[in-house]
Amino acid sequence: MLSEETIKHGSQGGLTIDKIIETRFVPFFSDFARLTDTVTTVTTRDAAGDPGLAFFRTFETAQGLEKPFAIYIINQRGTIVVGNLIPNATAESQRLPRQ
Repeated sequence: MLSEETIKHGSQGGLTIDKIIETRFVPFFSDFARLTDTVTTVTTRDAAGDPGLAFFRTFETAQGLEKPFAIYIINQRGTIVVGNLIPNATAESQRLPRQ
């Protein structure tokens, strides 16, 4: 379930959520082999001010490379939703403090 803010912002750039998934996320995760033990979790808020957590993870590719990504989970008026999924993101690249 995607957050309303994610859907709204994804549609503004001319790309539908389906197109974003097809062109960005599927290629990024296509060589996924396994999740690694690397995890950083920080508190966050979405554009509407809803609270949540940002999980910065990495996975290992079939070739043994480590690739970072972030998943933002938001509490949107009592419903837990995916606020964002960002390929190649680290806590440092998102300017979030490590906790």
